This record gives sequence, structure tokens and C-alpha cells, in this order.
Amino acid sequence: MENVEGIYQKNNPLAQPIKINGLQIKNRLVKSATQENMVDKKGIITQDYIDYYNVLSAGGVGLIITGHFYVNIHGRNNIGMAGADLDEQIPKLRQMTDIVHKNNTAIFAQLNHAGLKAVPENGIDKRVLAPSKSLWASAMTLEEIHETVENFGQAAARIKKARFDGIEIHAAHSYLIGQFLSKRMNRRKDKYGGSLSNRQRFCLEVYDSIRENVGKDFPVIIKLDSYSRSYASTPPLIKLITPKEALDTAKKLEDAGIDAIEVSCGLNATKGAMPYKLSITSSLRANGQNKTAYIAGFLLTPFDLVLNQTIWFQPHHNMKYIKLFKQKLNIPVLAGSCFRDPNYMKQVIKNQEADMICFARPLVYNPNFPNEILEGSDKQSGCINCNLCLFLLPSGKPLKCYFGKPPK
Repeated sequence: MENVEGIYQKNNPLAQPIKINGLQIKNRLVKSATQENMVDKKGIITQDYIDYYNVLSAGGVGLIITGHFYVNIHGRNNIGMAGADLDEQIPKLRQMTDIVHKNNTAIFAQLNHAGLKAVPENGIDKRVLAPSKSLWASAMTLEEIHETVENFGQAAARIKKARFDGIEIHAAHSYLIGQFLSKRMNRRKDKYGGSLSNRQRFCLEVYDSIRENVGKDFPVIIKLDSYSRSYASTPPLIKLITPKEALDTAKKLEDAGIDAIEVSCGLNATKGAMPYKLSITSSLRANGQNKTAYIAGFLLTPFDLVLNQTIWFQPHHNMKYIKLFKQKLNIPVLAGSCFRDPNYMKQVIKNQEADMICFARPLVYNPNFPNEILEGSDKQSGCINCNLCLFLLPSGKPLKCYFGKPPK
């Protein structure tokens, strides 16, 4: 006779396994990507990174998607971003994936290039590359575009050697691929700009390069915005990518052979408090600019009183478009929409509105949250979307929950 837990697991939609390109994943819960800030100067992960993923993979989540890895030095978002551009990064990554696998959890590496959002670093390279020229970035030449496409493929080969189970391409949140996809950010006049099909070219070439390097049986998924706007706060001022454009891109990727799509929603993915003041002043202090930090703190105080409020949090805000993607696509759809309520998560899977549930900040708050859900708890996550875990990354702080614990 089955025990109570076994019966519950059988009847729980979130506990059901799913396959992505032949890889069986034990349940429908996904740790979405969040930068860890636990690397050395060469982008090699540290023991803290390995320990973090040991705890996370023991927490019950079926699939882990790591924080983004840069594919070349131009694509490094900041000094805390992990790298996949050097062979010497592979051994430590293998240590980490081996531990994750011992905890019976699958793990994908997210590959990215920050483009316009890259931070030039002293002693490495001060150029910032983007689809189009701006005050602080150079427009990529055709040679640089082709080289970057190759870099994605080479990074993917390293990730496979490091014993990851799959790869996620980061084409969302206004990083380089998202910049190419956006008519507002991509003003090129050549074959990589103008029409939507031209703006999709870079994304599709990146996918082809990765697939060529890892083979047809290795899972490759992509993270796309269902829509993207200029600001995370309300009101959004400029549309960067529309839902119609995003769905068209998703369909072309499906036709090309992508194995699954994680649906996000641009900078609005950070729904909740926007502690810009603390983020900026902490970053300045980390660089020894204490006086500038004091002035910035004074000037930003009025904005902080409005933006740094958890009232901005809107759970499930992206479900309208996730349902649309699920209706139009035949491949698995991973839903990213600020999930906090286990009962709502179960409803989404049961009603076939998505195939997997993605969350990140609730797992920063409590890595054991998936186990609690799978064991029958209906208690919502205690994460209040203060966003300190995200907004302190640029200042070099490691990924962890800072709620009620001001950073030193």
C-alpha cells in the first residue's frame, strides 16, 4: 500500500517528470538563471559557487539553469559573471555538475553576451560592443558578429565537456541577442538589421553554431522575452520587443530545432522593489568612491522613496503571454512569471498553460522551497521581491538573500 507522500506525489502535477530532447527531468520545477558573483578574475567558479549549487540541487528542484556564462570577454556583464571562454574553466565546472548529479538534479548552463550592457574593465578591454553605435558602445562589424557567433558555439562545446545536461541561450532581458531582436536597439542597415527576419538572423545563427558544436541529441533551449520595455518600473515608456515579434521568433526557433523555450518578459522580470539607490551607492563604495556615493545617495533619495517599495510586486504578471506561447508552440514552454503560490503553480501545469514552472528569487530566499512544495506544503514563498539579491550584484556582492540583513 502506498504511503500518503507517494499518493500525493502521484497526484501532484508539479511532481510529474518531463523530457526535453530525451533528457528526463524528475519534476516540473526549474531554478531560473541568476548571476552568482562567485568567480575569480578569469571567470572560474569558486568553492562558494560549488557549495551553493550543492545546497540548491538538494532542495528538490528538477532542473537548474545556472546564472549566465559569458562567451567572450566583450560579453562580460560585470566582474562577477562566470566564463565559458577558456578551457581552464572546465575542471571546476565538472566538480560542480558532478555534485548536482549526485543530488539527482539536471543542470543547464546559460550562455550569454551582454552587448550594450557589458561593463568595460581596466586591464582587459575597454570596448563595449552592440548591434548599433551609442555614446558608450561601438557597432559590431560583420567580422565581430561572425566571431561572436563562433564564440557561442565554442563555449557550448566547453559546457558539454563540463558534463552539463544542456544549454540555455539567453536571448532576453536586453542583452546582446535581445538587442539584435529589438527594432529600437538595432538600427543596422545590413542583413542583421531592419526587417524582423533580419533582426532574428543573429539569434538563429547563434543557435545553429551551438547545435553544430553539441550535436542533435544534446538539449538546447532558449530564454525569450514575451515582450520587452525600456524600464522595469511603472510606467514603461518605450516598447523594445512586442508579443507578436516575440512569438514569431519563437516559431522560427522551433522550426530550426530548439528543444524548449523559457518565456520571460524583459526588464519587467524584476517586478517588485527597485532599490537603485542602494545598488548604485554600494557599487561606488566598492570602487572606493565614497564621496560620490554620498552625493548619489542624497540625489537618489526622492526616487528611492517611490521605487524601493514592495507594492510594485505583481505575481503571475506574464501568464497572459505564456499561455499564448503554449497554445502556438509544440515544444515545451517554461514559464517565468514571479511564481510564489504552490497552488497556482499546480493549476498552471494541470491546465496545460505551461510545461514547467521557473523561479529564482524564492530559491535564493529558501533553496528547500521545492521539497516543501513536493511534500505537500501549500505555503507561499516568503520572498517579498525586495530585489536586493539582484540589485547588489553589480557592486560585487554574492548572490544571497539580504532581506532584513543590510549588506556590510
